[in-house]
Amino acid sequence: MRDEKVLENWKFLHELTAVVFARAVIMGPLERMKVVMQTRHMTKYANPRSDLPKNFFDLGGKISVNQGMISFWRGTTPFVVMLAAAQAFRFYCYE
Repeated sequence: MRDEKVLENWKFLHELTAVVFARAVIMGPLERMKVVMQTRHMTKYANPRSDLPKNFFDLGGKISVNQGMISFWRGTTPFVVMLAAAQAFRFYCYE
């Protein structure tokens, strides 16, 4: 009985790690670039002289040069906390 509980806990930990890695580490930068591309027309009001990115590759280059590589994952901490809580609730309900 105890071994089954330990295996269930390990299964939950592996699933949680996989979900967080896939959603936050891999999809996080793509989501940030999507939001920047969707709101790029508003930057001309804040800084009219800035050159707007033309596509995803141009935007990726500008973000990495101007703000650094870590800035791709800016704002993912609240997302990871929400994702972990949702995954824990989902695991509790369905397993």
